[in-house]
Amino acid sequence: MDILYIPPSKHLREFIDCYWIWESSNDNQQIKLPRVLPSINIEMVFHYQSPIIFINHKKIPSKLSDAHVVGIQKSYIDLHATGKIGMIAVRFLPGSFHHFCNENMANFTNDLRGITEIWGNLGDELQYQIKDSSTLKQKVEIIEKYLLLLLKHYHKNTDYQKIQAYVIDKLTYSSSFTTIQNLCNEINVSQRQLQRIFRELVGVSPTFYRKLSTFAETSQKICLYEKQKYLDIIYEGGYYDQSHFINVFKQFSGLSPLSVLSKEFMSYFYNTKTPPASKICTN
Repeated sequence: MDILYIPPSKHLREFIDCYWIWESSNDNQQIKLPRVLPSINIEMVFHYQSPIIFINHKKIPSKLSDAHVVGIQKSYIDLHATGKIGMIAVRFLPGSFHHFCNENMANFTNDLRGITEIWGNLGDELQYQIKDSSTLKQKVEIIEKYLLLLLKHYHKNTDYQKIQAYVIDKLTYSSSFTTIQNLCNEINVSQRQLQRIFRELVGVSPTFYRKLSTFAETSQKICLYEKQKYLDIIYEGGYYDQSHFINVFKQFSGLSPLSVLSKEFMSYFYNTKTPPASKICTN
């Protein structure tokens, strides 16, 4: 499997973490794909090779559309390849996707929706151009062109969005011991009001968002920094003890941390060092 990460242009860095490309070098349908764990990042995904079967945590399979948006998931997803894999995805920064459409973000939670359903003819055009383009560089340029069009049409900067952006920053990048109530006091809104803002602009409650964000950051550190003491990382994440972390890990992944680490299960998605712009692919 070949994976490539490409940074967005300067016009979209405020909203997009990276574009990532995932390709297989053969047509083997038996290729094992890693389990996709819940993430605070919404992603837009384009398949330009064989389709992929999506299997939710209830073991119900469904065929993914060639272009779809993956909302915040509350549990893991399993994927099954039907042939050669070729996909490119847009990884939006936490809480940024609402700048590109006019829907309540709660509609995307636990869902994978085709882009035609979201953007109509514009989604059809984008999907067709991605399929028709011959190089990865062209695909990225096409996606950026459409994202800038969507941003121009949908982007707003209301007081609610400023509140949401501030709280997202605090819950994602600040101390995991920050309480929701203290944040509400700081920005002078009620917890009920903040809940409503988050469900509309993020898709989940602030409490769940912090829980998922802490899980993602802690499990990422454990996978990437194998030589560190796991307990130190767990405590830094705000977990009471090892048992607390194991229970949360099982809830989100369906597995124990030990089974994940022993199989290097998440290395596909967590070892993601975005290269400088000069390394953008050209083939």
